[in-house]
Formats: sequence, C-alpha cells, structure tokens
Amino acid sequence: MVRSALEHLAADGMVTIHDGYRLYSVGTTTPTERAYRLMRTAIHRSYEPGERFMTRDAITRTLEIGTKEAAAAVRQLVAEGLLTGPRGQYVNSYSPEQQRRRVRQLREHASDLRREALELMRTAREIEQQLPTGGDSQAT
Repeated sequence: MVRSALEHLAADGMVTIHDGYRLYSVGTTTPTERAYRLMRTAIHRSYEPGERFMTRDAITRTLEIGTKEAAAAVRQLVAEGLLTGPRGQYVNSYSPEQQRRRVRQLREHASDLRREALELMRTAREIEQQLPTGGDSQAT
C-alpha cells in the first residue's frame, strides 16, 4: 500500500525515491504547480460539468495565490480541456461521454414536450368542437 502510494507520488514528481523505497525525499513544488493543484482540486470537489468557474480575480482571492500563477494554471487547465470558455469566464467542461449523455437527456425531454403539446392541441380541438357555433346563442 505504502509502496504504491510512493510510486504514485514519484510519478507526480512529489517525491524522489532512493535505495529501493527505504529512503525518499519530498520535492518542492513551484508556485504555479501549487496553483494548478489547488485549482484542479477545487474544480473536482466543488464544480459540476457546465457550471461556471471562478474568474481570475476570484481565483487569486479565494485560493490565495498570485495572479501570474493563477494565469499560468488556468492556461494549463484550458490546454488540458478541464476548463473552457472566454477569458475570465471559465466553465468546468463536459467530457465527451457527459456531452453525449446530456444530449440524450435533452432529446428525450424535447420528445416528451412534443408529445405533451400534441395532446394539448388535440384536447383544445375537441373543446372547440363542443362549443356552440351560432354566435349569440346564449340562453337568457
């Protein structure tokens, strides 16, 4: 268990392993790497796909990181496809599988609405046919 955790940390560049896993040294991260990890964690924990992410200003205030580091981390996340959108209005992007699922849901909902509209139109026609057709034929 510990060995696989160390291997995972080594693959991420967090630790360097020496002498067959008996010794390891913890690596330091750059401010940009730290900002990237903080933002990635925030996205995965707090934002649903399609939900609007923070602006750069909000990122720097909330995560307490510098603007240059935030900008570099945002560029990296956009390049990876985790964030999309115009400058300053980033959105947690949908994966292709999530996009297909959402399209399927929207199509099903649209067909349900069409069916309901047809039923309402049919009912309206029936009611119109039952109405008297003689203009002023109200009983007094």
